[in-house]
Amino acid sequence: MLVCDAQGQVLHVNAALQRLLQADPEGARVRAEALALARALGATALTASRRRGEPHGECSLREVRASAGRYRLYGSYAGSDLLGAQAGVLVTVDRLTPQLPSERSLHERFGLSAKEAQVAVLLAGGQSNKAIAATLSISSHTARHHTERVLQKLGATSRAAAAALLLTGAPGR
Repeated sequence: MLVCDAQGQVLHVNAALQRLLQADPEGARVRAEALALARALGATALTASRRRGEPHGECSLREVRASAGRYRLYGSYAGSDLLGAQAGVLVTVDRLTPQLPSERSLHERFGLSAKEAQVAVLLAGGQSNKAIAATLSISSHTARHHTERVLQKLGATSRAAAAALLLTGAPGR
């Protein structure tokens, strides 16, 4: 969550949002989009307050696509009753696409070798054996072999089940 005053100056960024933005290579762009949403909503709310008193229920929704995922930004006007003497805007940032697990975490959690962990991350991203082979500069046969070993170690019967397990921690169907 990001809290700004009505002019769009940052008052607070919670730790969860900081971690989310640091984990994305385009985190600065996502943060800039959140600030732009806060400024636009703050300006709208200020204009409305000059006309008819303090606005209530002013909100805005925006989706941002970054290389590492999609995010939903939800901005809401927070009157002075919430923030004290000054009015402001609250912006929440939700990641819509699951974050791919790290190779290290896959190695530790499932006992995958370094190459199997690389393959598992690509599987979780929906890559085919041909695409995995091209990405890792290995043969299609070797990619298929690594994929089979990953499925075996995960106890998954399909690529979809493996991806579900890797992304959510819960077995897929």
